[in-house]
Amino acid sequence: MCGIAGYYKFGERIDFDETEILRQMIRGLEHRGPDDEGMYSDDYVALGFRRLSIIDIAGGHQPIFNEDKSVALIFNGEIYNYRELRNELIGKGHRFNSNCDSEVIVHLYEQEKTDFVRRLDGMFAICLWDAKRKLLILVRDRMGKKPVYYFCDNKNFAFASEIKAILKNPHISKVVDEESLALYLALNYVPAPKTIYRNIFKIPAGCMLVVNKYGVSTNSYWALSDYFSPKGIEDDERKLIPDLREKFFRAVEKRLMSDVPLGVLLSGGIDSSSIVAALAELGATDIPTFSVVFRKYRYYNEEKYSKIVASHFNTNHTVLNADSDYLDLIEKVVYQMDEPVADKALIPSYMIFEKASRDVKVILSGEGADELFCGYNKYKYLRFVHSSGCFSADFIEKIIPYSRKMKKVAELVFAKNSMDKIILWDRVFLGSEYQKLINKSLLADLKLPDLFNTEKRYSFIEKMMIWDLLSYLPENLLMKVDKLSMAHGLEARAPYLDVDLVKTAMNIPVKIKVKAGNAKLIQKKMFANYLPAEIINRPKHGFTFPVKDWIKNDTSAIVSKYLNNQTLSKSVFLNKEYVNSLILRHRKGIQDHTRQIWNLITWQAWAKTNGFQ
Repeated sequence: MCGIAGYYKFGERIDFDETEILRQMIRGLEHRGPDDEGMYSDDYVALGFRRLSIIDIAGGHQPIFNEDKSVALIFNGEIYNYRELRNELIGKGHRFNSNCDSEVIVHLYEQEKTDFVRRLDGMFAICLWDAKRKLLILVRDRMGKKPVYYFCDNKNFAFASEIKAILKNPHISKVVDEESLALYLALNYVPAPKTIYRNIFKIPAGCMLVVNKYGVSTNSYWALSDYFSPKGIEDDERKLIPDLREKFFRAVEKRLMSDVPLGVLLSGGIDSSSIVAALAELGATDIPTFSVVFRKYRYYNEEKYSKIVASHFNTNHTVLNADSDYLDLIEKVVYQMDEPVADKALIPSYMIFEKASRDVKVILSGEGADELFCGYNKYKYLRFVHSSGCFSADFIEKIIPYSRKMKKVAELVFAKNSMDKIILWDRVFLGSEYQKLINKSLLADLKLPDLFNTEKRYSFIEKMMIWDLLSYLPENLLMKVDKLSMAHGLEARAPYLDVDLVKTAMNIPVKIKVKAGNAKLIQKKMFANYLPAEIINRPKHGFTFPVKDWIKNDTSAIVSKYLNNQTLSKSVFLNKEYVNSLILRHRKGIQDHTRQIWNLITWQAWAKTNGFQ
């Protein structure tokens, strides 16, 4: 696991002295790769690399080249099928100088050109420079586990694993993109390809970007829709469940590929507990597991369940007790995230990754299971929301003025199409609230359903799954995991996002994933004989922390610090009176505005950290 960065000049050759720019860029990624550094430059490009050594520690220095050094590679990630590919390429006459997985990519590109990526099984952000064809190629993995950002104008092209590295380039200025800010205020994150900055973009999951003297082109080499069979798969659970379980065990086994210590994030939910169960089934003993708990806050404390799993499998369990508030970490955390992401689990995630990094260099976690097996509440509730013509949302607001939930339900009922409903569920500020929140007319309300168009053949629930897998998962959850683990030089791997497992899970009929309001039924049956009953039967509990209480009581004065009248008066975007009304209604218990207030606190903390008023 590493950090990559570089730049390309359109129509101009690079002055050798400018490699100092590259040096500064990769220094901005040192936390991602504390073990090694590498650089390459020629007349057209400069490529830089920071390494976290996981496989072939002695021989994995980058950039890596082909035999005649006409192709150069810098790479962030892991290729799980590299041994099979390596043997195949050796049989075709390619010569290898190391045992690392990254060298396979260079020779596979020689053999198959841009189709090489279709053969890779893993998580990756790849940069290839083909000196003969003068092509710079950037690739992000299918599920979006590894981010790749790029800046582009008519003179400069720069890229990196993190935005902070791109901004080390003096040719690039940081300007907030107002449309992206509007997206953030609506969704808690900025969906790809946009970022919070003007002219800085992220490559969407499953896409390849090619740069040459004529410009930049982006294309998708993979589509989630490829994994949907027109008829689905056979819904015979007697055959389906053992097959899924076997695929999951294989996914975990692939991710044991490491020359350094490995552990598991253990919350006590079925997603993380099943990883521990798989490791035990594969013969692992004394597994390092890590949990963060909140003993002062009963509702948020999962210690009981993580201890049940740790005891059942006799793991080497480490518990981080967050009895004290850690809200003073918010600026450090949002700096690592590069963009504002108002995920309530950011701070506990940062804390537990820091704790785990003292003992291991690789960590397994359960991201993706909720998206594949319909684990979120909306999968249970939204399938009952159908259009009706009885009342309008505005009428509901008039007769029940303080019932925000009723208004949201009304808007869901009267939404015109399925994507309106799906995205409305996720919205932080409803349309009328958004208009009251902003000061600036340029921040007009966005037509959010335009962000996502999918084929009519998919059912409503399938569209929800696709939206989550293509947007929320890669640009919120996986960004959080990547940035906050790599902030501590720790590599995170997600077995549930194994390509083979995803393909099978996406073809399971929805009717056997969600029944009678009970979600994740298939997943529970997969592990019924492998996990304690308390884990299988426990209600879903997201990994979060007591934001609602801390906002209400202004713990650590976090509201006073970021949303005080003086600060709000200086804001170009936010309406001070409306923000104050949100806080007042939350504290009086009239309405729960946790999501809205945390969204604004995160924005203000991010803006302060990055030098914006």
